Amino acid sequence: MERFGIKDFDELRENNRLEVKQAVKGLPNLWDTYSAFANTFGGTILLGVKEEEDGSFTPVKIENPDHVLKDFYNLLNDPKKVSVNLIGDNDVTVRKEGEYTLIEIRVPQAERHFKPVYINGNPYRGTYRRNYEGDYLCPEPEVKAMIADSLDNGDATPVAPLSALQEESYLSYRQKFQNLHPDHPFLSLGKEDFLLRLGVARRGKESIGLTKEGLLFLGKEEAIESLFPYYFLDYTYYLSHDLTAKYADRVYSGSGYWSGNLYDFLNLTLQHMRNNAKDAFVWKQGDVQRDEDTLLFRAIREGLVNAFCNVDFSYSQGLTVRHYPDMMVIENPGLLRLPKQEVLEGGHSDPRNPIIQKLLAFLNFGERTGSGFPLMESALKQSGLPELSLEEKISPDRMILTLPLTKVVTKSEAKSVETISREEDAMLAKMKETFGASPFTRKDICSLFQISESKATLFLRSLKEKGKICLAPLSKSRNYIIKD
Repeated sequence: MERFGIKDFDELRENNRLEVKQAVKGLPNLWDTYSAFANTFGGTILLGVKEEEDGSFTPVKIENPDHVLKDFYNLLNDPKKVSVNLIGDNDVTVRKEGEYTLIEIRVPQAERHFKPVYINGNPYRGTYRRNYEGDYLCPEPEVKAMIADSLDNGDATPVAPLSALQEESYLSYRQKFQNLHPDHPFLSLGKEDFLLRLGVARRGKESIGLTKEGLLFLGKEEAIESLFPYYFLDYTYYLSHDLTAKYADRVYSGSGYWSGNLYDFLNLTLQHMRNNAKDAFVWKQGDVQRDEDTLLFRAIREGLVNAFCNVDFSYSQGLTVRHYPDMMVIENPGLLRLPKQEVLEGGHSDPRNPIIQKLLAFLNFGERTGSGFPLMESALKQSGLPELSLEEKISPDRMILTLPLTKVVTKSEAKSVETISREEDAMLAKMKETFGASPFTRKDICSLFQISESKATLFLRSLKEKGKICLAPLSKSRNYIIKD
């Protein structure tokens, strides 16, 4: 048995990853919390602890700890009580201090194949999840979404007739496919066989039809909405974070101005991103400008690809991209299918929409190796930007990716800029006193301040960019004058 310090309680409060139970007379009802932790992000249950009115914890004496543990394991291994036992040998710890015993039960997040984790033999009446208000019984749509996620993407049956294909989107995709892979064997196939090989279509009992992912990616909007009532796509560019301010640019489904499918939304969003943030995405090589090759643009594109590969329109809100001058926020319905830490580390891939991932990979979007988030983090770091933020929210399930577009100025950097600005103002005042309205040259600046020509050049360039000086009119040499 391990020892614990009661003093540690001062730092604890019950939250969405921690639950306390007294267990004085025996095993309390902890199975709602077990299900909730397993179906959310995991958590810890402490037995032998009382929560006071102010939220603080105090220890209580468990009369028979061995009996509590025996009852716990008996019920844990009873399929009529719990759908699956997730507790390993190292997940239960007994700690003692004096007359007090603390039983710590660490409940891991269930792997998707085991979800939903439910109690009392009924997933629709015994599946719980955890939020900051505690455990809540999942509504039927959430349970169905977990059941669908537990499958190995085996549902590739046709969901719509081939007539639901958006012809212009198909032709555009095939042309890009051909441009990138001119010798690919798929290009020798006719339309139906091409769609079948890509997974966009499948053979049904009587005819060929579009799969769910094929419909989302290349289908007609009305056909998509008939199958997914919550389907919605939205890219919006805001000039500020003021929610009352009107947006500057927007692309959204249902507008009637474009097809409304994921493929065209991706192309339009990337195009509008480039137009709204040219300075951030332009990489110069000589006289050539190529925004496709900037690290930052690749990071943004990778974020969109990740959203497309994991989006779930089964019961939740739509996919939104909020573009601000200083950040990009990509929200898609559906949680990660792997623990967040594994996703951020890279090397793990379990997409909800593998056919969409495959379609994007043929366009050289995404690596299909689980390297998306490391690539994004590397791009931000090399661009001198802060780290990305990845957040998961439940009910409704949302994955929120925030990518910074501007560098955060530190206090020391701000102080340095302020110091330089004050020095420039003092030097400009001396220049006004010396030259007045008369022209002056770089050599004059060198002589006036006893600085080198290179420093004088940088100083004059800074003043010129700030509009404080300009070239003297009708001057044949490089003469400047001070602007009023």
